[in-house]
Amino acid sequence: DGLAIARKLILKNKDVLVVVVNKNDNCSNEFSTNLEIIKKITSKITYISNEKDIESLIPIFSSYKVGIDCLFGIGLNRELSGLYIGLIDTINRYVETKISIDVPSGLNADNGEVMGAAIKADITYTFEVIKRAFI
Repeated sequence: DGLAIARKLILKNKDVLVVVVNKNDNCSNEFSTNLEIIKKITSKITYISNEKDIESLIPIFSSYKVGIDCLFGIGLNRELSGLYIGLIDTINRYVETKISIDVPSGLNADNGEVMGAAIKADITYTFEVIKRAFI
């Protein structure tokens, strides 16, 4: 969802930075396809793979008014650690307006439990079915 949204915004000439976490060969076909398309239309892609990379994002996050959160899907069912907790804490601290897609990253969609850390979304757009966490 995040890469598709980024692609559409880029094509509308919006200033978009795509942050890809832990890029590896285990990505879905949809993710890989959208990333390849984005690579053809922008060079503003940042890859992070460890906690040291997060510090370099602080001035970048501070310079954007809006951040769109699409780190995880609705199936998150394990505690987050290290890189993801650091990234979520940094987003919460430095991104002015946070928009989450489907469910804020780090929040269990079934029960609303915070799985170590969660995006403190200002707005959440959710799709398809009601998420029990929001009831």
